[in-house]
Amino acid sequence: MRRIALVLVAVVTFVVAALGCGGHHHGGSHGPQLSALVPSGGPVGTAVMVLGSGFGTTQGTSTVTVGGAPAAVTSWASGAIGLTVPAASLGGSQPVIVRVGGTSSNSLAFDVQLPARLYVDDCNDAAPSRIYGYAINSGGAPVPLAGSPWIAPFSSTHFNGDGSEMALDPVFRKIYAAGTAALGTWSVDATTGELTADGAALAAGAGNIGVTVSPDGLRVYVAAAATNEILGFSAGATALTPLPDSPYLSDSFHAADVPVLARDGAFLFLDNESNTHTFEGFRVQADGSLLPLPGSPFAAFATSANSFTLHTDGRNLYFADYSHGQVGGFAVDASTGAPSPLAGSPYAAVPIAGTLVPSRDGHHAYSTSYGGTLLARWDLDAAGALLPATLTTSAVPSTGAESTMLTTADGARLYVLDAGNLTILGFAVGSSGALTALPGSPFATGIPAGPRPCTLVITP
Repeated sequence: MRRIALVLVAVVTFVVAALGCGGHHHGGSHGPQLSALVPSGGPVGTAVMVLGSGFGTTQGTSTVTVGGAPAAVTSWASGAIGLTVPAASLGGSQPVIVRVGGTSSNSLAFDVQLPARLYVDDCNDAAPSRIYGYAINSGGAPVPLAGSPWIAPFSSTHFNGDGSEMALDPVFRKIYAAGTAALGTWSVDATTGELTADGAALAAGAGNIGVTVSPDGLRVYVAAAATNEILGFSAGATALTPLPDSPYLSDSFHAADVPVLARDGAFLFLDNESNTHTFEGFRVQADGSLLPLPGSPFAAFATSANSFTLHTDGRNLYFADYSHGQVGGFAVDASTGAPSPLAGSPYAAVPIAGTLVPSRDGHHAYSTSYGGTLLARWDLDAAGALLPATLTTSAVPSTGAESTMLTTADGARLYVLDAGNLTILGFAVGSSGALTALPGSPFATGIPAGPRPCTLVITP
């Protein structure tokens, strides 16, 4: 009996010790568990409440990270932690992890966003080009950022203002701008939106006309119209370096223009600017190099498909054909990349149709006319096809030589760069997709006469 009693005492002592080691100060025997983030997204500096269990009543040596960057803790309790999103975290979807007593929690994703900003490339044909930056005030009006404009030490090339000479990487917070024979890189301040040049521009390409960034920010592709090739670079936190086998050539290229990535960066497409009725398609391989898709080049709808835009989820490619006043769309096969026309495509649009832009919720699409005063709107079906019966047009002050049209991340506003009149048109987007001009629109860009601005990007 004495031997049994001793065993029982030892067992009880072990259990108590175990509970003591993993007690309320160190997250419990199962470690910390996360259940929710409130809110689940926002810019650097956002106050976030991490909800869960097993955090312990005091922080002690415990930590919480956002995308691997330590977060400043504002409060700590066993079921809730307050923090602010650190400036060192990358943008986009980033894991939030709590570590207590050497044990890591499960992770929940927080969407680290850049504050809403507009950037315009003045696309000066004579060096230097300049990038103008604007904050968006509560009424939706663009307000010049401190330090704007920022000088790009090169001239820009553009055909018909296709709006692709500048691209935003929200993950590593970079802006890339394609010059006539160079590629410039700027870091975007996560709080102020100000730009800082990442060293000298990279000499590359000839007659560069378009640039795009992969969704993960790790690759940049530039269309060089003068040499009919695509330049590929590794990017992200490191300096730009050529991808394997770059540049990529095609015998069918004719003024290669406007590269876009579909299906979460799995495929790259670009149109042939010189009225060849075709567009090119490539598979993006694991190392970032490009492999022509079977059947490429693909037939477009008419003599001039002047601009690509992508459906919100990257499923579809959309054309605007300014020569025939129509727009068109193709579904991109998720496994093969093969494009197939959307139901009813092409669709009648406004005369001299400009860029076609789907809304962020994928329910509507918009297009303006080059040199005209009309803005068209359609509803989209579940597959992203335009519904012709829903076409409505509205008069706008002017679209001059319209070059870019984009919506904000929340889909609440749409902005049109009016290159001819050096203004930005702003609209509030209603729940039905209807547009209402923002007070004070059109807004002056502050760009002097001479350059013809060609690119508008919006953060996030």
